[in-house]
Amino acid sequence: MYRNFTTKNGIGNRYIHKILFIMRLTTVLLMTAFMHVSAASFAQRVTLKENNATLVSVLQKIQLQSGYDLLFNKNILNKSKSVSVSLNHVSVKEALIATLTNLPLTFEISGQTITIKEKTLSIMDRAVNSFKDISITGKILDENRQPIKGATVTEKGTNNRTKTNENGDFTLLKIGTNAVLLVTYVGSTPLEYKITDETKSILIVLTPLTTKLSEVSIVSTGYQEIPKERATGSFEKVDNALFNRSVTTNVLDRLDGITTSILFNKRSVQGKQKYPSIRGISSLSGSEGQNPLVVIDNFPYDGDVNNINPNDVESISILKDAAAASIWGTKAGNGVIVITTKKGKFDQPLKISLNSNVTITQKPNLFYLPVIKSTDFIDIEQYLFKNGAFVGYVNQMFGNLSPVVQILDQQDKGQISPTDATNQINALRGGDTRTDYMKYLYRKSVNQQYALNISGGSKQISYYLSGGFDKNMNSLVTSDNNRLSFRSNVTIRPVKNLEIETGIQYTETKDKEIGSQFPIAYGNLNYLRPYIKLKDDNGNPLEVDASPIYLIKSYRDTVGGGRLLDWHFRPLAELNKSSNTTTLRDVLLNVGAKYKINGIFNASIKYQYERNTGQNVDWEGLGSYYTRDQINYYSDWTPAVVKRAIPIGDIIQTTNLNQASYDARAQLDANKTWNTIHQLTAIAGVEIRQNHNWSQGNRVYGYNGNTLSTQAVDYATPQVVLAGNDSPALIPRSDDFIDLTNRYTSIFANAAYTFKRRYTLSASIRKDETNFFGVESNQKGTPLWSTGLAWDISKESFYDSGLLPFLKLRATYGYNGNAIPGQSPRPVISYIKFPNPITQLTYASVLNPPNPGLRWENVRVINLGVDFALRNNRLSGNIEYYDKLSTDVISTIPTDQGSGVLTVKKNAANLHGRGIDVNLTSFNIQSPSFSWVSNLLFSHNRVIVSKYLLPPNLPDLVNYNGTANINPVQGQDLNGLYTFKWAGLDPLTGDPQGYVNGKISKDYNALTNPTSINDLDYQGSATPTYYGAFRNTFTYKSFSISANILYKFGYKFKKPVLSYTDLYTNGFAQTGSDEYTNRWQKPGDETITNVPSVSYPANSLRDLFYKNSSATIENAANIRLQDINLSYTINRPNIYFKNLRLYANMNNLGIIWKATKTSYDPDYVLNIPNPRSLTFGLSANF
Repeated sequence: MYRNFTTKNGIGNRYIHKILFIMRLTTVLLMTAFMHVSAASFAQRVTLKENNATLVSVLQKIQLQSGYDLLFNKNILNKSKSVSVSLNHVSVKEALIATLTNLPLTFEISGQTITIKEKTLSIMDRAVNSFKDISITGKILDENRQPIKGATVTEKGTNNRTKTNENGDFTLLKIGTNAVLLVTYVGSTPLEYKITDETKSILIVLTPLTTKLSEVSIVSTGYQEIPKERATGSFEKVDNALFNRSVTTNVLDRLDGITTSILFNKRSVQGKQKYPSIRGISSLSGSEGQNPLVVIDNFPYDGDVNNINPNDVESISILKDAAAASIWGTKAGNGVIVITTKKGKFDQPLKISLNSNVTITQKPNLFYLPVIKSTDFIDIEQYLFKNGAFVGYVNQMFGNLSPVVQILDQQDKGQISPTDATNQINALRGGDTRTDYMKYLYRKSVNQQYALNISGGSKQISYYLSGGFDKNMNSLVTSDNNRLSFRSNVTIRPVKNLEIETGIQYTETKDKEIGSQFPIAYGNLNYLRPYIKLKDDNGNPLEVDASPIYLIKSYRDTVGGGRLLDWHFRPLAELNKSSNTTTLRDVLLNVGAKYKINGIFNASIKYQYERNTGQNVDWEGLGSYYTRDQINYYSDWTPAVVKRAIPIGDIIQTTNLNQASYDARAQLDANKTWNTIHQLTAIAGVEIRQNHNWSQGNRVYGYNGNTLSTQAVDYATPQVVLAGNDSPALIPRSDDFIDLTNRYTSIFANAAYTFKRRYTLSASIRKDETNFFGVESNQKGTPLWSTGLAWDISKESFYDSGLLPFLKLRATYGYNGNAIPGQSPRPVISYIKFPNPITQLTYASVLNPPNPGLRWENVRVINLGVDFALRNNRLSGNIEYYDKLSTDVISTIPTDQGSGVLTVKKNAANLHGRGIDVNLTSFNIQSPSFSWVSNLLFSHNRVIVSKYLLPPNLPDLVNYNGTANINPVQGQDLNGLYTFKWAGLDPLTGDPQGYVNGKISKDYNALTNPTSINDLDYQGSATPTYYGAFRNTFTYKSFSISANILYKFGYKFKKPVLSYTDLYTNGFAQTGSDEYTNRWQKPGDETITNVPSVSYPANSLRDLFYKNSSATIENAANIRLQDINLSYTINRPNIYFKNLRLYANMNNLGIIWKATKTSYDPDYVLNIPNPRSLTFGLSANF
C-alpha cells in the first residue's frame, strides 16, 4: 500500500529514501545534543569558548552547562562590555572568575543558586578609575575620502556614543581602557576599532555595504543596473527571499500582495488575470494594450509567462514611472516587470542547490455560489406545468426538458401513475447537483515542484545549470499539467577586459483537459437543474439532459428506429472519451559580449532568439456525446440505409502554433567619477526586433486510431440534417491560417549625473519605429523621453537629525508609450472561407478601413517621491505621488455611414490616472535571537476617462459588472458601475419600482431604456481604488513565521440576483436564485427585502430592471488573511549539506472582514474563490 501510494502520487523511491535518510540523521543529531546537555549538567563542569560575546549570553551558557540557577539584574549586565573566554572542563567557580575578570561585578554561590551583583569599589579604586578614563578624537571618511556627517561612534558594550560633524570629526569622552569603538553609518559597512593606552586620535575610512547593495539596493532596468541610492525614478525591488515567500508554479502570481501598485483582477470571466495592472490602465485596447511588459534578462519575453520556472528567478524589478520605464519606449506605458534570473559567479566554489515541495489544495467550494433549493425549484416546475407552460414543448423535437417535467408529462399521458410520479419527484427534492460534482468530478489538487541547480566559477569562467520538473494534478479530475525546464548560463573571460555570455533555456509544458466541446467544470453546462444526479444508487452513470442537449429525450429515444448512434449524454461515462491537450515548447537562446575599453567606457552587443512551437489537439472520440450528436445530426434516416454526411469515427481539431522573435542590441556604457564629487553614468545604443506569429488549424472527421486514417467530407455542399427536419447546413470546418509579423527599430540614450553624492540629475530619450503604424516613413516613429531629479538632503551640511538620519526627495517627468499590435493605418480585409450564398463567389469582409492618421498612444507620467529612514533604520520606506495622463488613446468613434462602416478606430480618447504608493518597513524588535519586522504597503489609484467621443450605450453600461468589456464614460471612472434608479418594492404587489422623469414608475420598458445617462445612478469603481498589504515576520533563532494580510477598499460589486425569466422560461437555477426564499410574499415584506414578488408569466424587462438596479450594489471593501509562511533553517555545514531549510505555507486562508453582509467574496463574486492550500517543502545547498 505504501509503495502504491507513493508511486501513484508521483513520489519516487529515490525521494522516499532521501526523506527517510534526513529523518534518521535529524534523530541522531537531536539525541546527540540531548545526551551532551544531560552529561554536562550532571558533571557540573563547563567547557566554553566565546569571542566578543555579550555577558548575558555567556552567563546563560554557563547556567545551561552547570545546571545552577542564575540570578542577576539584566540592566546591570547590559552595561558591561563584551567578554571573551576560553574554558575547558573547569569548575563553575573557575568559569565565573574567568568571565567576570576586569568587570565591576562579583558573584555568590549558595546551594544551586548563583547571584551576580555589582562590585563595591573602594575610594582608592574610584580614584584610579577616574584617571583611567580617556578621550578619543577622530575623523570618519567615505570610500572617496570625503567627510561623513552623522556617522555614529559608540564605545561597544556601553551607551557612550557621539556623532560626526559636517567635517567628519568627532570626540568621544571617558572611554575605558582597551575599549572597542563601533562606527556605523547608513549604507556603509560597520567597523570596529580597538583602542589602546597610546591611542589619542584616529582616522577611519568606511566602505560601502556592497553585499547589501547587490542584494537589496541594485535594481535592473533590463539595460543597466542602477544603485537605488542614485535612482531618480520609481522602482520596486523584489529580492529572492521575498519572491520565494510564496509557493506557486507561476512567476507573476508571486507578486500578488508583496509590492505596491500591483493589482490582479480576480473577477474576470477567465478567473484571475495572468497579468496584473501596474498603477492602473493606460489603454482601451484590451490585453495587448493593458498588460505590462515582461522582460527576462535584458529582452522582452514573447512566450507564455507560465513557461518561466520560478526556481530560476533571482529577483524582480518593477519599473513604474517614466524615468524608470521610458528606456523601454512604446512598450512601457503599462509598466515593466524585469525578471533577473540566477547566474554563476566568478571565483565561486561549486554550489549545488535543491528545492522540492508539494502543495495540496482543497476542493473548490461549489456551495459558495448560492442557488435556489431543489425542492423550491421543483415546486416552480410543477406550478409551471400545471399552468401549461410546457404544452408547446413536450410534443416537439427541439427543446430541453428537465426530469421533473418529463415525469409530469408521462403522468399526464397516463404512462405512469400519480403515485409513481409523486414518489419519483420527491426522490429528487433532497438532491443537490453540487454534491455529486464535488464527489465525482472534483478532487484535491496536488502540485509537485522539483528543482536542481549547479553553479560556480573560476577567475575565467562562471556557470549556472538548472533543471526543473513540475507535476500538477488539478482539481478537476480530467485536468492536469506538467512542465519540464532546463537552463544554462555561462560567462567566460577569454582575454583581459572581455566577457562573453551565453544562455540557453528550454521549457516544455503540457496541459490536458477534457474535450472543449464538453466543458465539464461546474457552471459550464447550461440548463443544469439543481437536483440532477450524476450516478444512481448502484454507482451507474446517469443520463443528464443539459447543454449541449437540444433535442427532447422522447424524440432522441425513438427517432431513426434504433439505427442511429447512442444519443444520450452521460457525463461520468464520457470523462475519458475526449481530451483537449496543448503542448508548448519554448527555446530561448542568447549571446552577448562586453568589452571594457578603459576605466570609463564599456561596449556590449547582445542577441536573443526565441522560438515557440505548440500544438493543440482537441480530440472528440466516438464515445463522446459531441461526436455521436454531430454524426446523427448530419444524417438522413428516411432511406433503408442511413446516409451519414459525417462518417463514423473520431473528430479531431488540430491547431499548430508558432512564434519566433529576434532581438539584437548594441550599447555603449560610460561610468566616470572625478574629483571625488562628480559621478556620471550613461548608456546609448540601438536595437532591432522582430516578432513573427503564425498558426494553422485543421479538422478531420472519421478518424480511426487503429488504422491511423481519416475520411473526407463535403464541406462545400449544404447537407441534409435530422432527415430533413431542419434546414440544410454546411459541415463545420476549421482550417484557419494566421500570419503576423511586427518589426521594431529603436535608438536610445540614458544618463545620470551625481554631484557630491547629494544631487542627481537623470535624463533619457528613445525613438521607436514599427511597421504597423504610419503610412509614410516619418509617421512610423515616435520620440519618448524623461528627466528626473534626486536630492539626498541628509548629506547636506545644514541637516542634522538623529531621529531621521536619511531623507531623500525625488521628482521625475516624462513620456512612455503604447504600441498596439493588430492596429493598422492601411485597409485590412478578411477572406471568408465559404463562397457567397448568392453569387457563389469568394468574398471578403472589411476588418479595418483605411486609417492613415493612426499613431502611437502616449503616456505622460509625473512622479514625486520621498525616501526616508529613522535612526538605526527602525522605520524606513518611501512615499510616492504620481500623475499619469494617457493621450491619443485608440478608441472607437462614430464615422460617416456613407463610408460603409459605422465606427472606426482613432486616437480619440484620454485617460487620467492619479495615485499614491506607500511602502514602510519597521524593525519593531531586533535582538541576537529574536526579531519582528513589519511591512505596510498602501496604494491608491483612480483612472478617470477624461476624453471619449463615442456616446455611451446605456443598456451596456448597466449590464457591466466588472468582468466584461469596459464601457468608458467621459468624466467617470474607467471601470465605473451604473445602475437603474431604485424606488423599492410596490407595497401592494411586490413589484420592483424605479423612476421615469423623476416619478416612481413600473413602466419596465421605459425603465430599461433610459434616454440619458442622468437617468442612471453612478455607483463608483468596480475595481479597488485603495489596496495594499500588512505583512509581519517573526524570527526566533532558526525559526521564522510570516503572515500577510491584504486589504482593498473604495469599490463596489453587483451581486447576482433572482431572475424569474431564468427560472420559468430558460428553466435553470442561476447563481443568485437563492433569493427566491426571501421574495416579497405579503404587504409589509417590502420593509425587509428587495426581492420582487413572484410574477407569472415572467416579465423579462421586470427581471432586467431588478438585475441592474441600485438594489444589487454592495460595498466590496474587505480584509483577508492571504497566507502564513513558516520555515526552519539549519545553518550547520556538515558532510551532507551546507544548509537546509524546511518550510510550510498556508495560502488563501480567508476573509477576516468584509463590508457586505452577503455570502459573496467581493474579489471573486461569480468566480469560486481559490481554495485553501498547504505546502510543505525543503531547500538545501551542498
